[in-house]
Amino acid sequence: GGIVGITEETNRFYNFLWMVREQLRYLGESPPFQIFPEMVSPIYLMIPSANKKDLQDLDLQYITLTGANLFEANISNSNLSGANLIGSELIDAILINTILDLAQLTRANLNGAILTNAILRNSDLQNTDFSHALLINADLGGADLRDANFDGAELINVNLVGSKFANTKFSNTILRYAKLKSADLSHVNFSNIDLSWADL
Repeated sequence: GGIVGITEETNRFYNFLWMVREQLRYLGESPPFQIFPEMVSPIYLMIPSANKKDLQDLDLQYITLTGANLFEANISNSNLSGANLIGSELIDAILINTILDLAQLTRANLNGAILTNAILRNSDLQNTDFSHALLINADLGGADLRDANFDGAELINVNLVGSKFANTKFSNTILRYAKLKSADLSHVNFSNIDLSWADL
């Protein structure tokens, strides 16, 4: 039926992306790979997939994926600078070495996501859910974190210099070695937070 056809088409799309990446590696190219925009059309990326979406090593700058279902997607080593991910579902997504400078992630759900060496400088993260997420060596400098939720999250050696905080939720949060200089913390409740070796 129609759903089976869509599933097969989606699987072919991700297999094709994989083959393109492997071919570019064989030719000596380094990620993130620049490929034709038609290959990574938001239409394909918005289609729900039964499998985990593999979007590694791609140049997806300024792509629009509003409300996209990227549950458990692997977006490591990709460049999404300036991307529109407003309201997207990134639960348990893997974003290792992912670039999200100036990205719009308002109301996005990154519950349980892994953001190691991720760069989100000056991104709009208002009302974004980072609960139970793991952020190691991530750069959120200058990001707008008003009304964001970090309940139960672990932030290790994360740069938050110059970030905006207001009504940001930090309950049972680990903020070890966090860099918080020049951040506006006037409306932040730091109860039940591990601020060991944080730079305030």
